Amino acid sequence: MADVVTHHGRLADLVVLPKPQRERNLGQGSLRAALYATGRPVMICPTETRPEEDFARHIAIG
Repeated sequence: MADVVTHHGRLADLVVLPKPQRERNLGQGSLRAALYATGRPVMICPTETRPEEDFARHIAIG
C-alpha cells in the first residue's frame, strides 16, 4: 500500500489519509510514504466518521 500512496501522492496536490491505528499496526507505512516520499502536504483525517455540523464552514489557506 505504501507504494500506491507514493505513486499517486506524487501526482496529487494533497495526500489525505486516515489516522493510523497503532494497536493494529495499520497505516504506519502509508503515512511514512506520504510524508517522506511524495513531496506533498499530508492531511490526516480523524477516526470519527461524522464531522460536526459546522465543520469546514470557514476555511483559510495560507
